[in-house]
Amino acid sequence: MNCVTAQQLIRAYLDGYLSDRELEDFLNHVQTCPDCFDELEVYFSVYRTLADVDEKGDYNFRKKLR
Repeated sequence: MNCVTAQQLIRAYLDGYLSDRELEDFLNHVQTCPDCFDELEVYFSVYRTLADVDEKGDYNFRKKLR
């Protein structure tokens, strides 16, 4: 898997929509590619923050960043 493909699959990974084969290829790539791992980390942080907002109704992003 190349970086372009891996980065296109990040949202599907976070949403749990990858097939077993795609998941295996994606995880193998991300574990060996620092750039794609960093990109995944950014998306994960955004997803996590948005989930917290939805669950708790806490819209103070500056507070969360600190």
